[in-house]
Amino acid sequence: QEWVTSKSWGPFEGELLHTSYGQSSLYLVLKEEIGGQMQGGVVRFPLRFTSSAMRPRFNPNDGHLYVAGLKGWQSNAGRITGFDRVRYTGAKVYMVKGLKVNNAGIHITFTQKLDSKIAVDSENYAISRWNYKRTGAYGSPIFKVSQPDQLGKEGVIVRSAKLSQDGRTVTLVLEDLRSCDQ
Repeated sequence: QEWVTSKSWGPFEGELLHTSYGQSSLYLVLKEEIGGQMQGGVVRFPLRFTSSAMRPRFNPNDGHLYVAGLKGWQSNAGRITGFDRVRYTGAKVYMVKGLKVNNAGIHITFTQKLDSKIAVDSENYAISRWNYKRTGAYGSPIFKVSQPDQLGKEGVIVRSAKLSQDGRTVTLVLEDLRSCDQ
């Protein structure tokens, strides 16, 4: 993981990045603190690396992010090794930037204004959820949130989608909003 320390990273300055060796990907960490407990999610940057994504670091001289990678056990990397530069060009970025959850719903903030007709159509959203069982064993199957003893994911119905005044935040009102692992 790496904090965005570069002043030339536009809408992501000061945010936390996460890399995935296995998925060869870079993610923006969407964090929220509620009652002293951190929660949130991640959104994948639409990038393709030459190999896996490891050891991200910002160069203090040019403000760009550099990512090293290699191909090995459980990685979808395309090449045996890689060294990639990620930079913000100043062009508009169309991506999720923030995530908040409360009793009113899930609030997703974007870097740019959204098309209001598309943003408020609840059919444009799909949500699934599941839990894990914590044990001393490595890994866990996934379990339904509404029926904790049943295996699998479950869909969540989006009742409505509302767009904020500034056109950048969509609030999804869910039929059955519950705490869950994923």
